[in-house]
Formats: sequence, structure tokens, C-alpha cells
Amino acid sequence: MYGIIPWLVVLAGWFERFFINSVGLPFHWGTFIYFIAVAGAIGSGIFYTHKHKKLVANTILLGFTFLIIGYSSFFILVIRSNANPPIDENNPEDANSLLSYLNREQYGDRPLAYGENFVAAKNGIYDRTAQPGDRSPVYTKSFCVVNENILESGALFFTDTKKTRGLYKIYQYEHQAQEYIDSHKGDFSIKQAYVNTYERKGLVPKYDSRFTSVFPRMYSGIRNHPSVYKTYMTKSSPKIRMGDKTYQIPSFGDNMRFFFQYQVGWMYMRYFMWNFAGKQNDIQGHGGRLHGNWISGVSVIDNARLGDQSSLPIELQSNKGHNRYYFLPLILGLLGLIFQLNRNYKDGIIVVALFIMTGLAIVVYLNQYPYQPRERDYAYVASFYAFAIWIGLGVLALFEFFKKYMNPKMTAISVGVVTLVLVPGVMAQQNWDDHDRSGRYNTLNVAYNYLNSCAPNSILFTNGDNDTFPLWYAQEVEGVRTDIKIVNLSLFNTDWYVDQMRRKTYDADPIPLSVERDKYINGTNDYSYLFVDKRVKGITDKSFIDMKKIMKFYFSGQNKVKYNDGVMRNYIPTKHFALSVDSAHVLANGTVALKDAAKIVNRVEWSLGKSSIQKNEIMMMNILASFNWDRPIYYAITTGGDSYLGLTKYFQLDGLAYRLVPIRSDMDNKMGSYGVVNTDILYDNIMHKFRYDGLNNPNLYFDEHHMRSIRNYRSNFVRLTDALIKEGKMEKAKKVLDKCMTTLPEYNVPYDMFMLFIYEDYYKVGEIEKANELGVRLIEIASHDLNYYFNNGEGKEFYGEKRNGLFTLQEIGNIAERYKQDDLSKNARDEFGVFAPLFRQ
Repeated sequence: MYGIIPWLVVLAGWFERFFINSVGLPFHWGTFIYFIAVAGAIGSGIFYTHKHKKLVANTILLGFTFLIIGYSSFFILVIRSNANPPIDENNPEDANSLLSYLNREQYGDRPLAYGENFVAAKNGIYDRTAQPGDRSPVYTKSFCVVNENILESGALFFTDTKKTRGLYKIYQYEHQAQEYIDSHKGDFSIKQAYVNTYERKGLVPKYDSRFTSVFPRMYSGIRNHPSVYKTYMTKSSPKIRMGDKTYQIPSFGDNMRFFFQYQVGWMYMRYFMWNFAGKQNDIQGHGGRLHGNWISGVSVIDNARLGDQSSLPIELQSNKGHNRYYFLPLILGLLGLIFQLNRNYKDGIIVVALFIMTGLAIVVYLNQYPYQPRERDYAYVASFYAFAIWIGLGVLALFEFFKKYMNPKMTAISVGVVTLVLVPGVMAQQNWDDHDRSGRYNTLNVAYNYLNSCAPNSILFTNGDNDTFPLWYAQEVEGVRTDIKIVNLSLFNTDWYVDQMRRKTYDADPIPLSVERDKYINGTNDYSYLFVDKRVKGITDKSFIDMKKIMKFYFSGQNKVKYNDGVMRNYIPTKHFALSVDSAHVLANGTVALKDAAKIVNRVEWSLGKSSIQKNEIMMMNILASFNWDRPIYYAITTGGDSYLGLTKYFQLDGLAYRLVPIRSDMDNKMGSYGVVNTDILYDNIMHKFRYDGLNNPNLYFDEHHMRSIRNYRSNFVRLTDALIKEGKMEKAKKVLDKCMTTLPEYNVPYDMFMLFIYEDYYKVGEIEKANELGVRLIEIASHDLNYYFNNGEGKEFYGEKRNGLFTLQEIGNIAERYKQDDLSKNARDEFGVFAPLFRQ
């Protein structure tokens, strides 16, 4: 991936740019010429070496040919991308953009053999005497509006001479360029070209050599990664004094400790043992004893490592990812390995090489940081396949051993039957319940419910893959709510995705933007600063500035500032923003219900507590400046607070999405939710529109990833119930609570501390018996779990779990006391009294 394939694509890009920019051929002709030349050269070489019996050269050329044939499947990406489908990630339409796709540039870099440590990355400790490194320029396929009578130079140019004749505008599509020509006077024409839109100079930092090392494993300075790295360091780790600060940096030994204990031990050997010894559960683990460890089913070994596995917390007892293989696949595989090495060590070395290169070598290459967003066992599946070869040979090893003492035919039958039952048989019995996906359509239902939370012709902002991919499927395959424009904020940082959002997809109109492509193309306005600049007329520490004025100022191109990175950038001169509101307009188009007319604010005013923003937020601001309350704007409830642009005070919960409305809410909501509730809309969505198929089916299993989305339903049930109770609609509130309990039963959606809200709401609506029944069950769960935590956790281990359990008991007692349920209150307080002294100790 660092040699042959990228350079084939690099050369294709050079040919493409030369024949289009310099010769004047249409797009893709340069690539066609290149591949004809490559095919001719390879064919001639094979013919020549075959004819003259040059065996080594012929073999090399044939291997090279088969490599190219294998990678030719990537042509489907280019063909598909040129069809401009609604979902076209990275937009790999040509050799230039395909190279970026193959190099996975959007995921960033990581040091492998030599590089910085986390101290340098976190604190920006660069070598100020060294020039930062460059990446290759970005060439964008463009339709350019030119005037051949004017010669000028500029940042955008056709060729590396940095000279072009009158390059005024660049567009993604020819019809856009033609529209510009039709609306402007002058001797303009359209030229197809690959335009250098981003020089990418100074993007690769050069770190201070004192903070770099060979084989850097502890390199990430973001989020909570440094705190994890420090647990692998010792007091003897070297210290460096710079100015008035002293930095403790990881030594080579610290890096190796992290490599073997975390990257190899936790992020590979644990996955290996999952497959051939057994798995504790399918909840992602980060090093603790409760989640995601390997087990075997041999109690003496498992309990010594992880604590008593027979009395786990109740939620974990029902986890169907608890699979035990009793080391049987591992033992059989090791027998096969020994057998092969003894029988034919050359063949054994080949399989060992396959095992290592697809396992430990991948560990070195990935150089994973702590707190990965998901388990990464799929990265090593080829290594597990290699070990499975030895499992097969292990059967042969047993046959060869026992046939010395038994009839060969009977030995073959006996060994075959016994190993079939004890290895694949046991694995099938253990794995079936958590791998069986038949009848489980929760992902589609969640997507359906997300989309049907939105009003017609909406813009729905999502964030990660899990937020977005199911929605794409629902629209593309199932045809669900194709009138909604889905905008993934993670991808909204790229110019190709902004381009796609400006196209109509299905029945959804393009997003409203007031800027042209040159304002957001790669390398332009990728990152900007916010600060209150009182030099700008009308700006004060407390003034809220209309977003249209802010966008006009920002994109004027005349207002730049050089900040601490030394680069001149456009900036936003305030942190306080406003959107104008026409009350009659938002009532007429349904943005606000008539019953809430008195709550409409004259202006939406909010502040953003950041000093910098990225392109996706700038584009979001431009949408807000352009939509004029004519089109509903929603944010997925799982998008996260960092993506809400500080607008949460003006959110309305309509289901699995928040709608932006000109109604201010200052209340602190339960369960981390935001905004007001329109009970009519939310009740209709939750009770009538949403799909919950299978959530109460005891034969279906919903793992951790499904549970994250399912628990959002419980939050919405609570929000709706509370709003109905405040409006005095007790009968409706009872129906919502009952639907919550029947739709999300404990056997599929285990109870947690958030059930306290439902428990109290049952008291509020007068369902005393149901509340008491739920309270008793919550006490049972909390007491059982606390008993496990205190008997198996030392010191501060399970600190959060212990605290949550005690809080649950305390709240049950307080709530029961408020509603005169003395026996239940006493029960909860007695249990609290058992564990509270242990917690204080």
C-alpha cells in the first residue's frame, strides 16, 4: 500500500493532469492513455521475457500483472462516483481523488517507526528551527470560467507555472459554470481542468527531537489518552525541563510496556482468546474486569482473573455474549501447530508467517491509542483464519496419535465425531443466541423513527456512522421519507460533501447556502477563530449579531487575522449570535404550533463558548443565515452537545430528533435531554408513528450497540410523561408509561438507574401498585449488584458502579417516603445502610 498501488495511481494522476490541462483533452482521457501505455508495456514485457526464457523477470511481471488485476476492482468506485449517486463518500471520480481515498487521508496520520510522544502532541512542542513538512497538492476536477484575453497569476492555477489566463471561477459541474457566464458580461469560456486548490504546505509538524523516539507507541495527545499513557509510565521515566515547565516523557521501555500490555495484550491477545477460549460478554471493555474480557468456562481460572463469574451484576447475567469454549479450540489449534511443524516445518513456517503478518504485524501498523470508539477484533480476522488451519490439522494430529493404539477406521470416526462435538459443536451452542439476527429489524426501525420524527422537507443533522448509515439505507432501499436532507456533520468538513449537499437527492431539496464553491473548497476556511473584536462596528462583549451579517463579514475575504498558528485566516468577530424571527411566518408554516404562539421570541439569541470552529460549523452557520425559517431544521438526539452549535435552548423534542424552534427553554431536563416538548407531536410520534418491532420479543437479542439507541426511547417516554403530567393530562401519561414498560421489558432492555424517573412518574399518575412493584425490583437489582461490587472490587475499583447503586437505593427511599410508602422506603434505606459504610471505607 505504500509502494506499487499508490504510485500506479500517482502516475495516473500525472498523466490525467497533463493531457487535460496542457493538451486540452476532456476529463479521463489522460487516465485512458495511461492505462493503455501500462497495459502495452506489461504485455510487451511478458512476451519478451517469455520468448527469451527470462524466468525471474517473467515471474515478476506476472506477479505485478495479477496484483493490478486484483486491485482493478477499485474501478467500480470511480465508475460509481461519476454517476453522482446520492451517497458518494470521498467522491473518488478520478485518479487524483482516488489516491486520497486509497491513502485514507481523512483519518489522519500516526507515527510508526519514529515520531513524537503524547507530551509533544498535547503541548505543541515543535522544533521551531525546522520547516514543517508538506503534503502533495490537492488537484480538483473543475469546470473553470476563463477569459483568454487576460493573463494573471493567482493561488488557483491550471499548471505548476502558477500562471493562467483569467481564472475567475471554478465549479464542480459544467451547468454551474454556464449559469455564471449567462449572468455576467464578458468574453468568457469554459475550460476543463484539474485546479490546484490546496498547496498543503506546512501541514506536517516537526516536533522537538527531545520529544521524539524510535517506535513511538504513546503518541496521542487528545482527549483522555495522555491520562491512560501515564499509567504505563514509572517514576524513573525521563524528565525534560523547558522554560518554567518540567515534562515527564515516556521512555522506550514505557513505549514497549504499553505495546505489549495494551496493544498486544488487550487489543490482540484478548480478541484471540475470544475466538478460541471464550468471551465474558459483548460489552466494550477498556481494561476493567467487568466488560469485554476473555474467559474460558473453567471457574478456577476465570474467577482468579476476573472475580466470581457466577454472581455477576444482573444486567450482565442476561448478556448472551457470555460464551465459554473451555479452551478446546485453543488446545486443538496448538496441537495442529506442533503437528505441522514436526511433519513439514516449511509449510508450518508459511502458516506462521500468515498468522503473524495478519496479527501482530497489524498491531504494529495500527498503533492504536486507548479508548477506541469500538472493539477492533475485525482487524485481525485473517490471523484467526490462520489459526483455524491449525485447528483442522489438530484433528489429523489426534488421528495420527490414536491410530497407533486403535483400528485406523474406528480412530478416524471416533476422533472426527468427538472433535466435531467438542469444538464446532460447543462453539455453535454457545454462539448461536448472540449471533442469530433473524427477525431483528431494530436498525431499520430506528432509522424509520429518526426520519419520521421530522416534518416534511426537513434538514436533519447527524454526526457519526451509526447515526447516518441506517438512515441512508432506509431512504435508498426502503424509500422511507426521501423528502428529508440528511447532513452528516462529520463529513461536512469536506468540500466534496458540501458539494453533494447542494444537490437535490431523492425528493429532498438542496441545503440553502449563500456562498460559492471557492469559499469552502479543500484548504479554504477549514478552520477559523472566534473572538469578540470590538474594532468591528456594532460588536461589544454582550451584543448579539445577526447571523446574516456575520456570514457577510466572514466571507468578504477582507477580514483576516493571524493567530497562534501563524496562518492568516478569516475570523468571526463575536461569540454571540442572533436569528431574526417573524412570528406570523413561523406560525403560518407550522414551525411553531398555534397553542405556543405566546412563547415565540423576537430573536433567537445564543452564545458559543468556543475559540475556534471547523468548516462543518461554518457551513451550519451559513445554513442558519440562509434558511429564513422556511425549512425545518433538526438535530439527531445522538449527535452530541458539541455538534449543536450552542442552540440547545431553542430545541423542541419531537422524537429521536430535536427541532430548532424560536421558543426558549431554560429548564434543566432529565436524562441529558434538551429543549421544550410539544406533547401533541411527541405523543403522536411515540404512540402511533414509531416502530418498535421485536423489542419485547424474548427470542431476540439486542447487543450493546442496539441498546444505545433503544434506551433513547426510554428517555423520550419519560420526557413525554413529565410534560403530560405538567399539562394535567394524567390518562395520557398513564398510557405512555404503560407503553414504555410493555415495549421495553426488562428481559430485553435491562433496568438501570434511569428507571427511577418512571418509578416516580407512576406515583405521580396515581398508579401506586405499579410504582411499588417497580421499586421493589429496583431495590433487588441494586442490592445484588452492590453485593458483587463490594465482594469483588478492591479500593476504588467499580467506584462509579458502587456510587450509582447507592444513589438508586437512596432515591427509591426518598421517593417512597414522599408518596407515603413507608415499608418500601424502610426497605430501601435498610439496604442503603448495609453498603454505605463499605463505600465510605
